[in-house]
Amino acid sequence: MIRKLFGNRIAKFDPEAVTSINVAAECAPRDAGLTAHDIDAIWAAVVALYQTRMHPAIALCVRRRGKVVIDRVIGHTRGNAPSDGPEVAKVPATYETLFNLFSASKALTAMLMHLLVERGLVDLDRPVAAYIPEFAKNGKGTITVRHVLTHRAGIPSIHKGAETLDILSDHARILDILCNARPASRP
Repeated sequence: MIRKLFGNRIAKFDPEAVTSINVAAECAPRDAGLTAHDIDAIWAAVVALYQTRMHPAIALCVRRRGKVVIDRVIGHTRGNAPSDGPEVAKVPATYETLFNLFSASKALTAMLMHLLVERGLVDLDRPVAAYIPEFAKNGKGTITVRHVLTHRAGIPSIHKGAETLDILSDHARILDILCNARPASRP
């Protein structure tokens, strides 16, 4: 099927040439109750997925029993899109590369929030301002965690200029933007 889509443009490649491993973070497999074969099998599945050419890069961090067993990335951040010609420079991804998941992150966020609820650390029906007092600015004091998770907080978007990729790793700036946001409607 892949050959049918891409023809002879598919070349054999060495996965290690496009792989970045955070060796300092990864523990010995046995420290997490796994074998080297287990880790190799997981990573082989990632390499096989990458070889489909459906993803320009894939990052994977797996923790087991509180220990990092895999912290790796394969692929490029730029330069290997289907429309990129051979003259386009390929920029390898590393385990420190940020990936914007856009809406795909909603499921992860919801799962983590529900884990916090399960542990009694967050109450979905308390105002966000109970956890982040600055969030109450501009009439947002009654917006609950549940409102935010169900997209009914009345804040449909952030202000213009805040959606640049440069802001993704600036947590303080993101929090400031959210706290200063004005709701467009009632929650």
